[in-house]
Amino acid sequence: MKANRLHIGLVLSELSNDFIDEDLMKEAKIRSLGIKSTVLAHYIILRSEFHSNL
Repeated sequence: MKANRLHIGLVLSELSNDFIDEDLMKEAKIRSLGIKSTVLAHYIILRSEFHSNL
């Protein structure tokens, strides 16, 4: 995992501005294995990894 707190902060900022990447949200739902309470956590991890690779 290359993401750090800066990348997580960017994701939280995006969420506060109502921006959600639909493709990554679908992936987060798949990774959460049907547990709704973990979807957001998986999304934040996936999106922060996306930002760390830019």
